[in-house]
Order: sequence, then structure tokens, then C-alpha cells
Amino acid sequence: MRTRVLAVDCDNTIIEQIAAYLGFLNRYYRANICLGDIPDRNIMGRYGISAEELYQREEEFLRSETGRHLPLCVGVLEALPRLRKKYDLYVVMVTARLEDLRDITQEMADRHFPPGTFEEIIFTGRRGAKSVRKTEILPAGAILIDDHPGHVRSQGGILFGDYPWQHDCGDLIRARDWFRVEEILPGLLPP
Repeated sequence: MRTRVLAVDCDNTIIEQIAAYLGFLNRYYRANICLGDIPDRNIMGRYGISAEELYQREEEFLRSETGRHLPLCVGVLEALPRLRKKYDLYVVMVTARLEDLRDITQEMADRHFPPGTFEEIIFTGRRGAKSVRKTEILPAGAILIDDHPGHVRSQGGILFGDYPWQHDCGDLIRARDWFRVEEILPGLLPP
């Protein structure tokens, strides 16, 4: 049994989501939000959107034609299966999406990745309640690759991407792309 767990976030780590999502909010909700406007990922607080409204808009977006066909982050399609095989990793996708989005999340994984790339998909989003923290679900020692500094800081792993909400993250190990993840990950794996 594989004991080394690699947990990979979905949005903005596996798929390029944020630019298309903001475009959707701007077009259909006249939000006028640009990427630089969300230095802390707090769309709700900054624009007065309730959590329930945000969940509804996110689900509407992800179920739209655009949301269902978001592009993969460059290099992830090659890197994940290669890392899984080379280091005998138990790879899970862990996402703050709601369980309600399991069907389209699974569809995305099945469409893009070879069977068995992900052992499971874990959903931490909770409607009407605070989301479960990824550290509460992942086993101790799991390595997390995520675009959210708070999750990486709590769990340990690699901060992925180059986003405005990643400022002041000098203490974290960073990879702007999947090519860099492949260089860094071996040094983080237990023997």
C-alpha cells in the first residue's frame, strides 16, 4: 500500500479557473472584478456577496459550458501521472468545492487524466457552514499542492501559481508551474 500522500487542489492548481470565473461574474453579474482586485481571495467581503450567493454563482459558472471546459494548468497532465508512478504516490484531489459539484469535478478528472491518477476526490466546501479545513481531512505528513497560502502553511507542501493573494508568502516553498513542482517534490517526500 502506498503511504506517501500527495494532495492536489483543483481550482487554480489543476485547472485554470480564476480568470474565467471573474469573466463570468463580470459578464453576467456586472461585477467589474479583475484579478488584481482580490489580493486576499475574499470576493464575498470585498463585493458584498453572501456565502450562499457565491456558492450559487460558482456552481452556475462551473456547470456552464465555459466552466465545464476550463483548461488545465500547463504541465499538470504530464506531471501528475509521472510523479504518481515514479514515487509510488497515493494522489488525491482535494477541493474547497461543494459536494454538489462532484459530478462535474469527476467528469473533468475523467476527461483529462488517465484512469487511476486520483485515488479519490475530497470535497471540503460546506453550504451554510464553514468549510472543513484541508488539514482536518488529510493525513499527517501528506504533501499539499495548493494556490491558497493558508492551506499550504497549515498542511505543508508547495504553494502553486503566481496569484495576487499569494503576497507575503516568503516562508513557503513555491512553484509557479508544474515543471517546478516536479523539481521540488522529491526533496519533500519522506524516504
